[in-house]
Amino acid sequence: MVETPAKAQKNKAVLPKKRFLNFRSFFVVAISMILSILAMRLNFLFRPLGFILLAVLIVLLLVLLSFYFVKNAPLFKQITCVVAIVLSVAAGLHFYYTLDRREYANYSFPVVITGTVDDINLLNETILLSHIRFNGTAYQGKALLYADFTTDIDLRNLSVGDRFAAEGIVRQNPVLRLDGSLNARAFRSDIRYRVFDFENHVFDPATPNIFGRMRVRMKDTLVFAMGRENAAVAFGMLTGDRSGIEYTLREAYSDSGLAHILAVSGLHIGFLSLILLGFFKLIKVKKTPASLITLAVIFLYAFFVGFPPSVIRAMIMASVMILSHMVGRRYDSLSALSLAVVIILIIFPVYLFDFGFLFSMTAVLGIILFMRPIQNFFLKCKFPKRAADSAALSISAQIGLAPAFTLGMRSVRLYSIPFNILIMPIVGFTFIALLISLLLTMLFSPLGILLSLSGVLVAFLNTAAFSVALLPFAIIPSFDLLGGLIFLSLPLFFSASRFIMVEKKRLKAAKISVCLLTATAIIFVGIPLVQNPQSEVFIVSVAHTRREVTSVVKIDNRVYVLGDVASFRRIDTTLGQLGIRRIDAIILFELDEENARAIAELSRRFRIGRIYLYEYGFNTAFGLQILIESNVRNVFKFCGEKSISSNIFPVVVGQNLVAFEMASMHGSVLFAPFNGNLALVPQAVIDRTFTFRAHRFCGNFRDRIFLTNTTITFTDIPPPLRQYSTSELGRFLFDVNYGRLYALPQR
Repeated sequence: MVETPAKAQKNKAVLPKKRFLNFRSFFVVAISMILSILAMRLNFLFRPLGFILLAVLIVLLLVLLSFYFVKNAPLFKQITCVVAIVLSVAAGLHFYYTLDRREYANYSFPVVITGTVDDINLLNETILLSHIRFNGTAYQGKALLYADFTTDIDLRNLSVGDRFAAEGIVRQNPVLRLDGSLNARAFRSDIRYRVFDFENHVFDPATPNIFGRMRVRMKDTLVFAMGRENAAVAFGMLTGDRSGIEYTLREAYSDSGLAHILAVSGLHIGFLSLILLGFFKLIKVKKTPASLITLAVIFLYAFFVGFPPSVIRAMIMASVMILSHMVGRRYDSLSALSLAVVIILIIFPVYLFDFGFLFSMTAVLGIILFMRPIQNFFLKCKFPKRAADSAALSISAQIGLAPAFTLGMRSVRLYSIPFNILIMPIVGFTFIALLISLLLTMLFSPLGILLSLSGVLVAFLNTAAFSVALLPFAIIPSFDLLGGLIFLSLPLFFSASRFIMVEKKRLKAAKISVCLLTATAIIFVGIPLVQNPQSEVFIVSVAHTRREVTSVVKIDNRVYVLGDVASFRRIDTTLGQLGIRRIDAIILFELDEENARAIAELSRRFRIGRIYLYEYGFNTAFGLQILIESNVRNVFKFCGEKSISSNIFPVVVGQNLVAFEMASMHGSVLFAPFNGNLALVPQAVIDRTFTFRAHRFCGNFRDRIFLTNTTITFTDIPPPLRQYSTSELGRFLFDVNYGRLYALPQR
């Protein structure tokens, strides 16, 4: 049949126009809000640049709106521009005034702190207080107290909900620091104050609320069924609370790339939705009531775990998916993700700088952009569908995670992708088995045998995480990159996806290749700025507890751990942040049981050259016995006449070791122990010392630099020339030759 010219013209008229970009209204709004918040972030660094950039953004949106209006574009595009303008201005101003008008109490003297115990973390040795009062005056926010559970045994009797009171010095924990950096974690947790060296504490037991009682019962049930270690991991999988997981096990999950199962996220919401919808389908409940009940349970679960950003995102996306299926509409994942970003940022714009939020968003974005083509590739290679789905999910999520993970963790988990591909089916089955068996056991205790069997699965995951974490090159440290430069890879990822449409196969292949190769170069090459010291001589203050002063020192391309060396966890975390896998020497003031156990743990994680111990140290026999039993035999004793290295010397008075001295190009750095007395140091050593590493400022030597654990303000004594404290700054690197500070990333 021959087509007439009139009919051909008619058919041509009804053919849809070719589009270059798949338009998503919420995606456009989300991008506009992100740009407005980033613009206002610059306002705190270069005033009033943020307001100028925000104005430029609004002008561009107005130009786009005018273009749509002139071209008679669809109404939804015009509405999108109007909504983008309104929400961008609202998000930007909300972000600015949230930080600019945040108030804090300011005390330079000890105060009486009272509050309700909100959380107890034995691993981090912290107590979190809410409903706080200082000297009887109520303040907003929470206070984090750094406790000493080893010496203060009474603190181990604390429970969540108890009323707690103590006397101590309060330090602010601002979201916007004085150097212009942003502490998004402080905003999310609402921890506005930190308290060190508190004393005279008292507490009154209280009855926890219904959720507190539920958490206690869940923990007790899990411990009874599967033991404390497996129970801590199981509780973390179900609630995201990792505080009870032993440190080395938690680091094994992190190093193997499996830490995401211990943080409540979209994975957990997906499993929960799958269980509920499957159960309702089994008992033949209608679609509408089943969907509504599922949504209600998801909301209660999110409330139970505290509404972290990843759960809010997952809850919104799950709600959109369930409601779209309920009303018979197509679910669009990119629109759902964009809607989640819009809702979260309009309420909490600071979350844009929270790595938990970024991890969640970028992982899902990677899945949306790349899962389908990767899945099709594996299916063409004759992979079984379930294996293709699992591999595509893990690979696409890791691609999306790469920018945020590299910037936030300063490292790459080499085996993360293959390990997740293999283990995720077991993780899903374990989560479902844990949830169902725990509920059944709490309802009918004889069914605890089912929970014990679930514990076998948890034990298998623990063993697998340890095995992968111990493989060579499990962690590869990455360069620190210039600010947000690394996130330029995200628009490149988007350009490589199916949302940027190209007709011809060769052009499509070229587009994907160029975009992905450029994004990879940005992520893994980068520009080593900002964080990298200009010299190769530096000191990192490790501990901020009351009982130890420990430092990581690098000089002449050799790494030393020097001081009291009592906290394995903090030393391990610091070395991980620095990308250090070998310790040339551990240099001790004393060796007791606590030191010995910390060194034994370090020897399992790092290659240690030598361990130096003072020959006339007090009561070292028991500590040496622990090291021998742990197969640590590279202990060498030194005395006052011998140097430890070409740069580090013991300072001995009589037979007492009072400090270590490190020589540098500008003078000496003096390291004192926790209970040391700088007044005993010979004057000749003091004269050539320009920096002291000690627990606190001693009130003398006010013309020197002090690197301390805690900041103590003397009302009648002027402060030192400069004082850098971990209680104020967190972990930091002090460049000895240039006298500069560099912040270390949070791990």
